[in-house]
Amino acid sequence: SIILRVMDDFGRVGYSPILTLQPGGLGYEVSVPDTATVGGPADFPVTVRLLDLGTGLVVASQDTVFSVDVYSGQTGQLGVGSWSVGSSVLAAGTASFSQTYTGAGHIYLRVYDARGVVGISNTIVMRPDGYKRLQLVAPGETPLPGASSPTGKTGAAILQQAEVPFMVQVRATDQYWNLNDGFNAGAVTLSSSEGSVQAGNPVNNGAPLIGGVGDYELIIHNQGN
Repeated sequence: SIILRVMDDFGRVGYSPILTLQPGGLGYEVSVPDTATVGGPADFPVTVRLLDLGTGLVVASQDTVFSVDVYSGQTGQLGVGSWSVGSSVLAAGTASFSQTYTGAGHIYLRVYDARGVVGISNTIVMRPDGYKRLQLVAPGETPLPGASSPTGKTGAAILQQAEVPFMVQVRATDQYWNLNDGFNAGAVTLSSSEGSVQAGNPVNNGAPLIGGVGDYELIIHNQGN
């Protein structure tokens, strides 16, 4: 709110009534770090400010509730992972909070409110949280990293024929099934309940993972599950 004052060269003065000014346009400024680790327990800081687009100044008079979504930087679609903070509220035009996200890769945050005011963050690279699990992917299955899933996969294993080779993949992942592509170690040993898979089947049985991945061609000699 402002009051206008006018004065002439004889010293006569006049005042306007109190004038309330609305911003020329509003937008959210959303700041996140360039890199972070998936989580929890790891999290990353987020700062949101409501700006007057005409002046670039914080609009401190509007303590607005806003929503937060996470998008994939690769697809531009809503992220398949889970995030901890889905909404927050401004205090004097600013909000700061800690966010978590379970999916590795490039992401960005989209902030919006009921009036249609929107803001997009810079891109943040989410790193996997180390090597915590081994995942075996059979034909017909597809990895689903970062999603809330007990197996980290989608699809169902398809029928295989005895004595016909087929491929499986072993992946080194974190607790959210994100591939740790920096892992180049280990000695992965495969076996099967009916005894066909052992030393020499596959030929690279016992070999280390490269880039967090091992591909193995198996032959099962006996029928059954």
